[in-house]
Amino acid sequence: YKLLWQRLMAELAPQSKDGQYVRPTYKFQGWIGGDGGEFPDQDLGRYHVYLGNPCPWCHRVKLVLGVKGITSDQVSVTQLVDDPTKASRGGWILSDSD
Repeated sequence: YKLLWQRLMAELAPQSKDGQYVRPTYKFQGWIGGDGGEFPDQDLGRYHVYLGNPCPWCHRVKLVLGVKGITSDQVSVTQLVDDPTKASRGGWILSDSD
């Protein structure tokens, strides 16, 4: 189990030279929407996410979209193709329809 987890983290997570996970920093630290949690009309179609099933962060984003009731009209989604061979080399694959 430990070997598999280390391999997964080595390929998907940002890390330092000694292999430790490094949480990325982001400039945006706010919230989308107003105080009431409503999705603002001016932001419709502004955001797009790419989701790959093997990625734990993508899985969390997909769960949050569902729990929060955010529709594809509010945030569009591209579901990436699962291809273990290309993913092992760091690849993300879009389907022909996207």
